[in-house]
Amino acid sequence: VYRSSAAACTRYATTTGISTSTIIYDIEDDGGLLWAGAHEALYRSTNDGASWSTIPGLSRVMTIHRFGDRLLFGTEHLGIRSTTDGGVTWEDFDDGLPTGIVQELATLEGTLFCALWSGGIYRLVGETWVPTAITSGFHQVLQPVGPALVTQSALGEEILYTLDEGASWSTFDEGYFGGEIYEMAVSGGHGFTNGASNAS
Repeated sequence: VYRSSAAACTRYATTTGISTSTIIYDIEDDGGLLWAGAHEALYRSTNDGASWSTIPGLSRVMTIHRFGDRLLFGTEHLGIRSTTDGGVTWEDFDDGLPTGIVQELATLEGTLFCALWSGGIYRLVGETWVPTAITSGFHQVLQPVGPALVTQSALGEEILYTLDEGASWSTFDEGYFGGEIYEMAVSGGHGFTNGASNAS
């Protein structure tokens, strides 16, 4: 893990307590606590990344997401784990989800969605996950863009979006070169993606 100082235009490692050979899947700043989801562990920092401690019992954390009073951790093999007290106590939060890798969590206008690797896309209704119209495929990105929720299947060439909480999905490919998308973001009214392009 690296931290950069814009004022000094420098960066330096903040890996004290983190294995230098690990794979970091997600980093989240949550009200003064910094979390890093990694392959072999979940890490937490209380000092802006100067040092890290390991949270027992959690590993292969693919995505970290704040939803109301819950901080959610989507994992490769343990479903979704939830904490409301900074990681002191934990509970399962995956009622209704099939077995699969929880790749991404996203909130659109108060509704929580989950993308599963090999399981499609689900939305939370009350305390239970229910399927959207996408019930299969390898989805690893979910991005709210205005009133729409955008995704892409890693094995497909289409960018998909929904305007009705997943009841139906439409295709948007204008200007898209194709290839697998690893991450999406929105800034200044523009959407951005990165991944492996098929452009020649």
